Amino acid sequence: FILTILFLFVLFFATQKQHLGKSPINKQLFILGKFSMFISWMFLFFKALFPGFFQIISAIYLEGIAVSLLLLSIIIVSMAFLKLGKSTKFGLPDKESTLITRGIYSISRNPMYLAFAMICIASSLFNPNIINIVFSIIGIAIHHKIILAEEKFLKASCSQEWNKYKNRTRRYI
Repeated sequence: FILTILFLFVLFFATQKQHLGKSPINKQLFILGKFSMFISWMFLFFKALFPGFFQIISAIYLEGIAVSLLLLSIIIVSMAFLKLGKSTKFGLPDKESTLITRGIYSISRNPMYLAFAMICIASSLFNPNIINIVFSIIGIAIHHKIILAEEKFLKASCSQEWNKYKNRTRRYI
C-alpha cells in the first residue's frame, strides 16, 4: 500500500510539466534508467500482492531487511520532496534555480536518488529474482550517471556555492 502511494506520488509529480526539466544525459538512456527502476519497483509491488511471483529464493531475514530499507527510503524521499517543494525537477532546470543545501540535503547531496536506489535494493532483497536484480542494477547505474551529469551542471551554474557544498556533503551518505 505504501509503495503504491509513493509510486503514484512520484508518477504524478513526474508527469506535471512544471516538474519536467532537460535530460542531463542521453534521453534514451535517461528513459531506460526510469523504466528500469519502474520495473524493479513493480517486482516489489507484485511480490507484496502475489508472494510466489517469480521468486527464486525466499528468506525471511531478507524480507525483513527489505521492508526496513523500504520504510527508510520512504522517509528519505518524503523529506527530500518536502525540502525541494516547487523546485522539484526531473532533469535539469530550464531557468535559474537555487541550490538546496539544508535539511536532508545537508546529509546527502542526492537524497531522492539515494532513496530510489534503496527501493531497488529493497525490491531485489524482497524478491531476489535475476530479472529484478538486473533491472535494479541498470536503474541504479544510470541514475548514478545522471547524478554525475547534474553535478557537472551545478559546478558550471553555481561554482563557488557548489564547491563549498560538495566539500562538506557526501554524494550519497
